[in-house]
Amino acid sequence: MPPRLRLRALQPSCWPHTWTVSPPPTIGLRVRARSYEHSSLHAPGTLHAQSGAPTSLAPTASPYSRHEFMACWHKASREVSPADLRYEGRDEIDTKYVIITQDLKVEKPTHKLRKNDIISRYGLLPRDLKALDSHILDVRPSLLVGRRSIVLCTPIARAVITHDRMVVVTADRTNPTCSNEGMAEIISTIVEVMRYLEMEATANLDGNDPRSPRDSPFELRALEAILLMTERGFKSISSELQARVYSTIPQLRFSVDALQLHDLLEAKRMCEDTLFAGRALQSALSTVLSEDEDLAAMYITEKIEGHTRATEDHQSAELLLEYYERRLDETNEAASRLSKMLVDIDSGIALSLASSRLRMGELDVQTAIFMSALTAGAVVAGLFGMNLENGWEQDPVMFRTVTASICATMSVIFALGWTRFNRARKSQLMLRHRTNGLYSGNQVGRTSMIGRDTSQVMGKS
Repeated sequence: MPPRLRLRALQPSCWPHTWTVSPPPTIGLRVRARSYEHSSLHAPGTLHAQSGAPTSLAPTASPYSRHEFMACWHKASREVSPADLRYEGRDEIDTKYVIITQDLKVEKPTHKLRKNDIISRYGLLPRDLKALDSHILDVRPSLLVGRRSIVLCTPIARAVITHDRMVVVTADRTNPTCSNEGMAEIISTIVEVMRYLEMEATANLDGNDPRSPRDSPFELRALEAILLMTERGFKSISSELQARVYSTIPQLRFSVDALQLHDLLEAKRMCEDTLFAGRALQSALSTVLSEDEDLAAMYITEKIEGHTRATEDHQSAELLLEYYERRLDETNEAASRLSKMLVDIDSGIALSLASSRLRMGELDVQTAIFMSALTAGAVVAGLFGMNLENGWEQDPVMFRTVTASICATMSVIFALGWTRFNRARKSQLMLRHRTNGLYSGNQVGRTSMIGRDTSQVMGKS
């Protein structure tokens, strides 16, 4: 250790017992605790800020922390009482429903559907009631074949079909999509279709005819009536969407209006919903068609009467499901083409708007170049406009010289800016052209190599 450092270490101020702790320097920063910022409108802080009323969930309008969120959750959980356990409400389905009997009479019960009664009477499993208990807007189309009943769920109606009756659930009691008049019209249409199918089956007394009474029992007629209404509704919506989109496309070629874009967005969403529901129902029918046991189990009347049907003997049910599966496939293909068209239109509108933004950007750059040149001339003119004595006031040629110099400077600045702007734009175009040429060259090279290899193989053979 050098002598100077050794003496420095022996000084009393460096001993440990003489050290003093100095307060940390403050730089004026306010310490803020980390918080969990929730972007939802239903956050306690957001609700408190909107209502302005004090609440226990959000004492302040600032973003609440996760600890506060969990504390509020625990507090709300501790307030649960045995009075909240209402099994009667959970054991019932609060929906609007009617019962169509075998002789096509319509019954309108006033009591709610009890799940235990449905399970015991129609031979269903508890998981099969999920479709009946769901909201009509959240129902996924499905077709379930049980021991003594068939459960069909479509966006139009939900039904439990047996050998002598059909329970039709049209809408929830709080669902605004179907009124009492609409429900009555749906039931009337179902009854008319079933009556026509019964008359047609009665006219064909030959047992070998698929439309004979033996192969067209009550359950298949009820199933066909609901499938017919659902398929007709899908087709009508698809045709309406096509007319709506085809009437909007010619207007978008000339100008892009906010109202037209809003209509196009609504049509796109409606097309996606229609395509989703149609494909789900088609998938449900295809699933049943792929199982011979389910097709044979659809003849519930014969099972109740004690007749046994072979697993392969399901021609009428198979033809029925195949027909509507094919019709749904055609409607889904039309909706799929319409959806692709809407996506292409959306891409074209995006490219048009991007081109407009590019032109506006170029105009902005050109204006900036012109203003830069004008500002350079204005600076020189401002200096001479200060009326300071500089000895050039009496010179008859100096005014023309300064004016010419200012114009020349402005021209040079404008020329330099314009040249750089054109060079940058051309460099982007050349880079894009070279990229496309390289890609096309690679494709051509690959094609030539493939052709060369093919010719060599053919020559060897």
